[in-house]
Amino acid sequence: RYYQDRPGLVDYTLQKELPRMQYVWIDPLTGEPVTDKDMIGSFLAQEAQINPQSILPRCANQSLLADLLQFLSSEHAGGGDGLIRRKFHMAAQTDRVEFILEPAAGSILVKATLRLCLPHPQQGMAEIAILQASCQFSPQVPLWRYHLEHIRPIRSFEDWEEAELMEMAMF
Repeated sequence: RYYQDRPGLVDYTLQKELPRMQYVWIDPLTGEPVTDKDMIGSFLAQEAQINPQSILPRCANQSLLADLLQFLSSEHAGGGDGLIRRKFHMAAQTDRVEFILEPAAGSILVKATLRLCLPHPQQGMAEIAILQASCQFSPQVPLWRYHLEHIRPIRSFEDWEEAELMEMAMF
């Protein structure tokens, strides 16, 4: 319902997201990937014009990541606290996002690289890990699948000085 009730998301995708994100359009006729953003913009605009109820042009943006971040922050992820623990003021910063649009299948695959950060008194936010995650969305099936593919620590807690950890805890 979220996407059906928001036709303005087409303009948001075309004007805000397409210029700054990575997109791949899988041509429904040839199966070949298209990465030219002008062509992808034309495909999305044409899809929205031909089928005004089409979800694909409305959801091909970072709104698909909202539920992923909610999942990673929830108490259900990992059986206690989520990976992104709000009580410690942790945050996930978007580093890279790629949208793979498959109109023939009516699906979108989003691949995201996120930086997991903690507040730090001198650095603002201190990066502690890099997360690679994906979201597959196909409203026709229906399918909405999230996958945390990889976690790479940048700095372990053993590397932090005890005074620095205490200062962060008080921050």
